[in-house]
Amino acid sequence: MSTVDILKSRITSSVEIRVNAEFKPLGSSDILGGAIAENVHRNFTGSVPNTWYPDALADKLAGQDLSPNQPDLTAELNSSVMDFYFGTDGNTPADQFDFVTLVLHELIHGLSFAGNEFFDEETGKGYVTLSEQGSPELPGIYDSNVVHVNGGNVTAITNTTVFPDSSVALGNALQSGKLFWNGANGIIGAGDGNKPKLYAPATFVEGSSYSHLDEETYLPGNINTLMSPDQDTQESAHDFGPIAIGMFKDMGWTIDEESLPSIAGDITVITNLANASFTITGAGNSYRGTGKSWNQSEVPAGSYTIVYDDVPTYQKPNSETKTLEAKQNLTFTGTYVDIAAPDTMIISGPSGDVKAQEVTFVFTGSDNHSASETLQYAYKLEREGETLAFSTSSAETMTSYTNLGDGSYLFSVKAKDEAGNEDASPATASFQIGAGAAFDLFVPKGIGMIHLPLAITVVNGETMEIKTIGDLYDVIGRDNVDAVITYDPPDGETPATWRSYLGDQNRGTRSDVTITDDLGILTVMRNAVPLNLKGNAWGKDGVSQINLNPGTNFIGVPLMDERIKSVSDLLTIEGIKDNASAIIVSDEGEFKVVTRAGDDGDIDITGGQSFILIARNAGVAEITGEAWDNVSGSSSAAPPMALVGHQVDGQTPVLAVHGAVIDEVIGVAKDGFRVTVRNLSTGATLNTLSGSDIPEGKYSLTFMNTISSRAIRVGDVLKITVQTPSPLIGVQPLHHIVSADEVNGSQVLLPDLIAYEIPMETKLLANYPNPFNPETWIPFRLAEDAFVSLTIYGIKGQVIRNIEVGHQPAAVYESREKAIYWDGRNDFGEGVASGVYFYTLTTQGSTKVSPFTATRKMLILK
Repeated sequence: MSTVDILKSRITSSVEIRVNAEFKPLGSSDILGGAIAENVHRNFTGSVPNTWYPDALADKLAGQDLSPNQPDLTAELNSSVMDFYFGTDGNTPADQFDFVTLVLHELIHGLSFAGNEFFDEETGKGYVTLSEQGSPELPGIYDSNVVHVNGGNVTAITNTTVFPDSSVALGNALQSGKLFWNGANGIIGAGDGNKPKLYAPATFVEGSSYSHLDEETYLPGNINTLMSPDQDTQESAHDFGPIAIGMFKDMGWTIDEESLPSIAGDITVITNLANASFTITGAGNSYRGTGKSWNQSEVPAGSYTIVYDDVPTYQKPNSETKTLEAKQNLTFTGTYVDIAAPDTMIISGPSGDVKAQEVTFVFTGSDNHSASETLQYAYKLEREGETLAFSTSSAETMTSYTNLGDGSYLFSVKAKDEAGNEDASPATASFQIGAGAAFDLFVPKGIGMIHLPLAITVVNGETMEIKTIGDLYDVIGRDNVDAVITYDPPDGETPATWRSYLGDQNRGTRSDVTITDDLGILTVMRNAVPLNLKGNAWGKDGVSQINLNPGTNFIGVPLMDERIKSVSDLLTIEGIKDNASAIIVSDEGEFKVVTRAGDDGDIDITGGQSFILIARNAGVAEITGEAWDNVSGSSSAAPPMALVGHQVDGQTPVLAVHGAVIDEVIGVAKDGFRVTVRNLSTGATLNTLSGSDIPEGKYSLTFMNTISSRAIRVGDVLKITVQTPSPLIGVQPLHHIVSADEVNGSQVLLPDLIAYEIPMETKLLANYPNPFNPETWIPFRLAEDAFVSLTIYGIKGQVIRNIEVGHQPAAVYESREKAIYWDGRNDFGEGVASGVYFYTLTTQGSTKVSPFTATRKMLILK
């Protein structure tokens, strides 16, 4: 149905209504359109005395054309809006504006649905009267029906005793949110006996305020939404709505009652949830419903669409459109589908070390929608990664296993509900049958080189696995450890580097290394920590490996191999023999180099130790034997090298340096900046990219020197420079003097490196404030590092003040913290008089280009 057809079906007039409609650009694409009556008339036959009427309504009441050969109203529709839907079926796509709705809305405005509102922002005064061609100022027919409701007080907006024309009182009323339509037919149209609320927001909106129904009261989908101020995408309203029809009646229009929608029957909605809710729209109506069974009686015939609301943990039914024929009933059936997975819990079962050969597990599940007894369970038992037993879709909540041999076991179970949803994370329990291996590992205070001698399953009597360096950090305890450090060999793209795990910020990063059979670990400890460990031998069937890369390797010996009694014995093992040039050990708090048997540092290997091995080529050394065990008696004591860590005394062999690169203006982390840290005292240099290992613009570098034990010393100077990814971004170099506390903790946390904008050209900007009294700020921009000075002159050219800013890096100096400050005083400290002054900025850069000079004017007013 076209817009003209809709209007013809609703209003009648014996005088032709002429519309001048234009589809043209209206500037901003935020404006959809507008309409206005071309002329207004008063005191004609059939009118309310001393009241203005728009053209079309005046012609209708007078029975003649009062403005012959002229259009009654003009409508302008914005052709700049690219997402109009020009169909007439009301099925508007989600990303388009319904053109029929827009045109109908604007034409209704032009016919009479508009007040003579005006609000003066400067004075705060309101006006609702209109003067035409020298005639007196009078209200319009629309305004005559508008009232201000404040509690029990109802006052016409045209009551000049309470709201004088051109008054602040009237201005406040227009922005009060308390304007309503008082016409009898409009109230009938509201259907609830209340006065329809008009749009009167706290900030007056010209062209919208009180010439619309209230937006929040008549939302999209409401039968009366057409004449609210905002039209949303997909919103479709192809009828006046009963309130607008009543308002037209109150202003004098004749409505074709026979054209109004006929009552057809009932709409019924059936769902499977008591907390379901939905909206039904169509035939100019909107209904809200809830529950399993809902009914709306006496609704007009037409096409209706139901949209179901979201219900947590359910997939809602699809929207559906059906047609209600005259004298028939319409039923929508919507089924919400359960999408919530159940949770599974193990109620009882073995954990830790188990002596018996038979175990029993009891478990259950919970679900938002299914009873626990209706759930189905899948469970399995694994021994060291091998599945021993498996069951699916069983209602049983208990299972037992017998005749289990020695080894480490994992039981897992998960539930499935009636809708087929499975627990995403099964419940698990681990246990071990047989004694396994036990090891007392001592992590020394200071700097220690350790190795986990077992694949850990129990720590200090508690069942847990240590799979990554982050797990080890947590087990040791953050109050005891400063850093856990590993060596990362080169991989073709990334050079070899020492990586420091410093806390939660490193969890999941490249510093959070997976612990392998031969991984060497360096600890920096505030306090010594003993660990009682239980677990399984590394490798499989008594065989493991040490993997070597060319250059530095940080290793531990994974098994108790009868061939390896001391450090020098490692040099006799295939893969290491004729390949390793040196092995560095920690012995009695010192680092020592072993190249042959009998060297100082050729200590016994008793497990839990790690070594730095220098290899010529890549290689693999096969290690055979049993699990390390220093508790059962197979090894006499905790490893000697672990009894005393390397003690820091004014210098340290390892230093972790970390910090972040942050944007100066918005404080956001900057990734991809190459950060270089150089120890000016030793010449050692490391670099990395911010955000490459630790997210949010952070970086971490680790200096290591086990030969001289001098990676850093108290008083060393670190120079930190940053290479930025753009020539228009700069970061000031940073110098940091290492303190005793930082050496003792083998860790330096640097201040944030601030990334700032480098402008394309040097420029002097306008001072602010201007005029001023007595202080002002003078902003500028530097495209290169330069010496900066500012000279202030009087109107006669005399020097008032010289301000030497000094050497400044290329950057933007616009904020009050960075701009040049002048306190309105001359070089003698005297306040200057009111008047015009000039200021000249001079810069001399490091290049050979001519100095930059620029002058601007400012004004002091006292």
